[in-house]
Amino acid sequence: MGNGNKKLWTKTEKTIFRRNLILAISFMIVVGLIIFFAIKTRTDHSDITPTLDVSELAGPEPESTVFDTNAKRKQHVNEVIEKANKMILGYDYDGAIAYISSDPEYKESLELLELAEHLEMEKASLPTWNKVDKVTCLAFNAIVHESRFAFDGEDTAKKYNNNNLTEKEFKAILQKLYDSNYILVNLHQLSGYTDKKQDDGTTKSVRTKKTLYIPENKTPIVFVQLEPNYLKSMSGDGFASGLVLKKDQLSARYDSEDGTTYGAFDYITILNEFIDEHPDFSYCNAHGVLAISPSEGIFGYDISDPSAEGYSDNIRQIQNIGKYLKENGYEIANGSYYNKVINDFSISDFKVDFLNWQKTAGVLLGESDIYVWPTGKDTGWKLYSGDKYEYLKSKKYHYYCSLINVQEPYWVQITEEYYRMGWIDVTGARLYNDMKNNKTILKFLFDASEIYDTAGRPFVY
Repeated sequence: MGNGNKKLWTKTEKTIFRRNLILAISFMIVVGLIIFFAIKTRTDHSDITPTLDVSELAGPEPESTVFDTNAKRKQHVNEVIEKANKMILGYDYDGAIAYISSDPEYKESLELLELAEHLEMEKASLPTWNKVDKVTCLAFNAIVHESRFAFDGEDTAKKYNNNNLTEKEFKAILQKLYDSNYILVNLHQLSGYTDKKQDDGTTKSVRTKKTLYIPENKTPIVFVQLEPNYLKSMSGDGFASGLVLKKDQLSARYDSEDGTTYGAFDYITILNEFIDEHPDFSYCNAHGVLAISPSEGIFGYDISDPSAEGYSDNIRQIQNIGKYLKENGYEIANGSYYNKVINDFSISDFKVDFLNWQKTAGVLLGESDIYVWPTGKDTGWKLYSGDKYEYLKSKKYHYYCSLINVQEPYWVQITEEYYRMGWIDVTGARLYNDMKNNKTILKFLFDASEIYDTAGRPFVY
């Protein structure tokens, strides 16, 4: 009854209504698509200046985020190029190419793509060097920072005069070697070894030959520092007291009657400074070998008494410094725990010494496969054999350094199991003998009379 006056749609009217509704919806969809593609086109071509400057209508436009992104991207690419170029100064082509190609911007940056291609071509043009059996090895003890305290007439003065170089002498040697086109390399860059398990369950060592890419006028050389322990017994005698790492900067601490100072006062920090200034003196950032003998501490930090105050801090310092040194081109070697003549040890004593090294330096600095014979004396010049070598072999040691006792610029022995070098000890006594007694073992490197610090050494032998 109440709905009796309501008008009912005819079939024609319903058809017209549905058609109009469909047209309206279709129109809205088309308008939406036009707006969507207009916005997308504007985004994709945001670097094209629009015909209408909307900023005149709507006020100043916020700073372009696209410009910010492009500027940051360009800055990032420039930083990558700068670091890669620095790596190339040390002939680290593989490292530079790997660094560039791993960058997130690599596939999007024409500059990085072209640089990687250029470096591949440049590397291919360099001559290869593989005379790994003709490499000189030089060994150094702690460097005297202040001669007036080292050579002061006390009982230790003669020992320092014999065994150690002054800061002036060490810097002069670095400069002479650099001027003569020597380039520092690491042991692992000269030969590689892989321990492969055999079908019978035994392990066999397989040697991998290494090739260096350096100019023809460059001559590789290896450095070893013996005992970078910063012994307490040398405190007050003109030597650095230890290493300090702060904000990724490594310096030597020097304690004297005038107070404590920090700087490049020891072998490691002087060498670091020289390589920073002469990156082409270091092949692929090689800094040489550090032979650690931890019985009296490591890097100037005592670890003999776990209950001592500051023990935990010392542990952290050693670990952080060790990590920094390895990341910056140093190889850590086992220099024995006590640094005593191993030939005097029974095999039982030898194992005890080795395990003590493992529990201290091995834990704090990581495993090593380099053994630097303490005091330079190993088992003789013949091919390695015997229980001590077999024990080291069982512990996966493949690199060995010892004192050379022949008047030759190098002595190298290579087998499928090991790479062995003889070192020349560069000391005050060695310089003096070469200068005064017509000894010639260093003549091929430099003239000792141009190195010897006469003013810093108040007496002779």
